[in-house]
Amino acid sequence: MNIIKKLSNTAFLILILFLLSSCALMQNILHSGSGPTYSTAELSDGLYSLPRNGNDLIGMMKTINAYQGESISDIAFRYDVGYTELLDANPGLGRNTVRSDRELVIPTQYILPPRQYRHGIVINIAEMRVYYFPKNDNVVYTFPIALGKSGWRTPLGRTYIVRKEEAPEWNVPKSIQKYTLEKYGRQLPDIVPPGPENPLGDYALYLAMHGFVMHGTNDYTTIGKMVSSGCIRLYNRDITTLYDDVKPRTTVNIIYYPTKAGWQNGRLYLESHKRISHEEGMYESSMLPVRAIIQNASYGQTANINWPQIDAVVRRHSGIPTVVG
Repeated sequence: MNIIKKLSNTAFLILILFLLSSCALMQNILHSGSGPTYSTAELSDGLYSLPRNGNDLIGMMKTINAYQGESISDIAFRYDVGYTELLDANPGLGRNTVRSDRELVIPTQYILPPRQYRHGIVINIAEMRVYYFPKNDNVVYTFPIALGKSGWRTPLGRTYIVRKEEAPEWNVPKSIQKYTLEKYGRQLPDIVPPGPENPLGDYALYLAMHGFVMHGTNDYTTIGKMVSSGCIRLYNRDITTLYDDVKPRTTVNIIYYPTKAGWQNGRLYLESHKRISHEEGMYESSMLPVRAIIQNASYGQTANINWPQIDAVVRRHSGIPTVVG
């Protein structure tokens, strides 16, 4: 009898814990300014082993159903993808709340940047995504980002991390003060202290490019959009990972590759993203033709290339790696 009673008590305790965890999950869907909180078991930390044997792809595609009343930004946050990535992978998707019966593709498979860039930090403007290749380690991190809006585009180039800062103050540039006053009628202070009103979030990595910073955010819904004043924003959990691992003097390459090509098990894949215009033509002038991208990615491998399929992939710009040869 004592054994049966103990077993019954154990079963009852397990049931209570299950119900509590279910309630907690539903509560976590409600979000604060820096994003909803989900258990780590449900989140990818953006870490992948580097592919071997001449392969160039990491991750895998997922298909999910949204929770009732969940927004595009909530889903993007939950799966560590950007807002625009999610829209491009799901044509016809509305821009706000998603029906709970709507099946969604989560674009969590990526062709790595061209091999000459696979070191340090790589920011691909067209992809709105950052890659970090730790030195002497056979792994890569990748996270979605927000970038500079029209008139404030994030520049291309090679630079490096100058310094790191926890709980950074925001020294508001005069140009941003002027812009905010003229556009919104709001006067920004000279300095915004750490806290919920600070758009730099919890951590900042300062680039040698003067005035440009990789940082967190106080508004997770901006990730995956061209909305910043040129800086590179990340979800707070993602900048925390980079802050912990990235050292000063780490190289940063900011590139513009709307189209990437790579190999997986002897098959040629193509990944294409929307073109983003630059007010001075900086992005457009740096863009390689698709044929050159494929040729540069060949590395001695050959395939029967399906050019009509390539044209279709480029037109769709879904961001999903697709077999083309």
